[in-house]
Amino acid sequence: MTDRARPECSRNALLALHYHEGEPGQHARTRAHVEGCADCADYLATLRGVEGALRGWVDQAPPDVWEGIRARVARSAPPLRPARSLPRSAELLALLPAMAGCLALAWMMAGGLASLPFWPWLAQWAVVQFLGSFGVAAVLLIVLGGLGSLALAPALLLENRKGIA
Repeated sequence: MTDRARPECSRNALLALHYHEGEPGQHARTRAHVEGCADCADYLATLRGVEGALRGWVDQAPPDVWEGIRARVARSAPPLRPARSLPRSAELLALLPAMAGCLALAWMMAGGLASLPFWPWLAQWAVVQFLGSFGVAAVLLIVLGGLGSLALAPALLLENRKGIA
């Protein structure tokens, strides 16, 4: 049924009747028309059926995605270790040998930097003059450590992903 097929059939009027909108006089005319028009009666029945189906729809909560992720992480996570009894300052003291080793390495590198053939050219830079050979050696160690961390990052990421999948 289309509005063009029969001028007296109007879906807008049928929708207004179904949803109780518009003027009461128009509703009476539309009801009288529906009693004699099978197409319009079928259209109203379809509207009632669709509305009834929608009213019967039961809202369902979405699946808890985070719960699944938490469960997978809990299965793959290492067991928790008991809290340490050492104070934070004692933990930092444990790093002293590593820091002393880094300082010794920087000191050794600083002595070797001055013997490089391009060191006089580098020594003209204001930053190098400010830092000196020891400072440049320390910066080089930091940069090399960062590059080493970046080189290991893909392997560490893949290792962590194996435990989650």
